[in-house]
Order: sequence, then C-alpha cells, then structure tokens
Amino acid sequence: MKKFSYFLSAALVAFAASMVSCSIEDNAANGQDTRVKDAAELITAIQSANDGTLIELAPNAEITLTEELPEITKKVYILGVESAPAKIIMGEKGFTFASSFNILNVEIDATALTSPLFAFSATPNEELKVESGQYVIKDPIVIKNVTVNHLVKAFVADNGKSYSYVDFTVSDCLIQLDTQKNVVFNFASSMPIHFNLTKSTVYSKESGTGNFIAMSGKRPWQTTGFEEETGKFTCANNTFYNVAKSKQFMNTNTLKGQKYLYEFNNNIFVDCSNKKIYGNMTNNKNQLTASNNTYWYDGAAFAETNYNGDEGLKTDPAFKDAANGDFTPTGAEQVANQTGDPRWFK
Repeated sequence: MKKFSYFLSAALVAFAASMVSCSIEDNAANGQDTRVKDAAELITAIQSANDGTLIELAPNAEITLTEELPEITKKVYILGVESAPAKIIMGEKGFTFASSFNILNVEIDATALTSPLFAFSATPNEELKVESGQYVIKDPIVIKNVTVNHLVKAFVADNGKSYSYVDFTVSDCLIQLDTQKNVVFNFASSMPIHFNLTKSTVYSKESGTGNFIAMSGKRPWQTTGFEEETGKFTCANNTFYNVAKSKQFMNTNTLKGQKYLYEFNNNIFVDCSNKKIYGNMTNNKNQLTASNNTYWYDGAAFAETNYNGDEGLKTDPAFKDAANGDFTPTGAEQVANQTGDPRWFK
C-alpha cells in the first residue's frame, strides 16, 4: 500500500497504472511485495488508508469477503494487475465510499451481494457540503476495467443523499446482471455533473424490468460554485443487451427539458427500453447528439420517436452467442463501423 501525493484524474489512470506496475515488480524482486492477497489484508488496507492511498491487489488473488468491508472514508486508488486481475468474491455488503475513488483491473463475483456494489455513504462528510445543500465530490471517480458477474442490485447508488459528482467515469467494464429489477446506475438524489460511460458491456440474463439509469438530484447549475455549469452525459462505444427492456433506459426526472447535454455515439442497443432509448431524457432535441447507434428490439430495427437526428444502423448486430455472454457482432454494418464495446473486436 502506498500514499499518493495527489489523487489521479481519469486522464492519468493509464499512465499511473503502468508506473505502478513497474514499482510492484521492483518491490517483488526485492522481497518487498506488499500487494493485498486476502480479505484480512484488504480490510486492514482500507482501515489504515489516508487521502491518496494506493491499495495494490496481488495478481490473480482470490479475495473472499466473509465480513463487511469498513466504509472507505478517504480518497483511495484500488489497483489490480491488468494482465492478471484479482478476483473479489463479495459478501452481502458492497463497497461504501465517503469520498472519491478509483478502482481498476478487478473481477467481482456479486452472487451473495444484497446491497449496491458501489454505494456512497449514508452519512456524508459534512466538509463536502456547499451552501446549496449538496455534498460535492470534486476529485474524479473512475471505475475502469472492472468485470462483474451475478449482479442483482445496483452497480452504483447514492444511498438517497444529495451528492454532486464533478467527474464520474465508467470505462472498459463488463457488467452481467442475473436479473435487472433495480436501477443499475441509481443517482436517485444525486447528480453526476460530467458522466462518462464508455467502452463497456452491460447485459441482463433476464429481461430488465427496472430503469437503467436514474439521475434525479439537483441540476448542476443549482449547486453552489457551479452556477454556469451545463453538465453532460457521454455514452459511447457501449453494448447494451436486455437492460430496462420494459422500462426507461434513462430517467432524468429533474433534468427533463432542462439544459443538460447528452451525447450518444457508436452504441448497440438490443432489447432495451421498449423502443424509446431517449424517451425520458429530454424534450429538446438540441440537447442531444447521436450517431452511428444500433437500435434493435424483438428482432427488428426501430426508429427513435423522441429524436430524429440519428437514423442508426438498421440491421441486426447478430451477436455471436448472447445467451452465453458473447456479444461479438457479426452484422456487416456493425463490423464495418466497429460499433459497440471494442472488446468484442479484439
């Protein structure tokens, strides 16, 4: 475990990971390998963390949690080895954060989980509170190259508290839900000011009957210190299958018709949101840009009724074996345009 003098932004993650990998190998060669190998070491690392602490996970470690993880009150950076990610087998409770965090290169078994995987504290740090009432987390939150299996509850949830996240990024993730009855990204009382969901696959084994994303906190410009901020959701190069099939892909509630930008490019939507991907996001098409997406539902292409700017790729992406989690597109248009999660083209 190491202490960083500053907390890493999303743009620095790849560089930092490569540098950390070098330091890990050097330490191991010198007999000083301090990487976390089991649940007891992970709990100890969390309990002793300071702001900017790096928690390194040993390659291919299998960390089985039989007791609750303590709440993480400081900014932490949890890093597995990209070529040999650690596997964390969750107990009933997931991770709880009171500040920003980065987590990279980890596999998670969520079979036993009865709470959200990543939740924000129900007792926010009062030092984060601004005059307008939100708890503002300014440092970037990054979830990158994380594979999750057997998730039933939310992937991210705010515990009903009014957080504002200045920069929230989920990238290169593979999220498998056994059934999707709950909101996957549940910002029910909070607001990601800049929310980036890119190069990821999210799918449900059973048809999703809950909304996929909820953002119902105060508008970005209602937060003290961000009065001139528009806010933006970027959704690019993702593959979505069977999520929110009978519900809403995104319920923005307090943002509907308001000045918040949406950008959707190169995504594949199959059996999602009852043919209305953008249905409850906006009633002003100038807020939304969309291109090169595939909209496919119950074996046929569909046209977006709430936005006419993106004709989409009108052919079946023809996944190789969706029933068994292989979303490699074989459809000519998707292959030619390399749309969806890039992992399926490697």
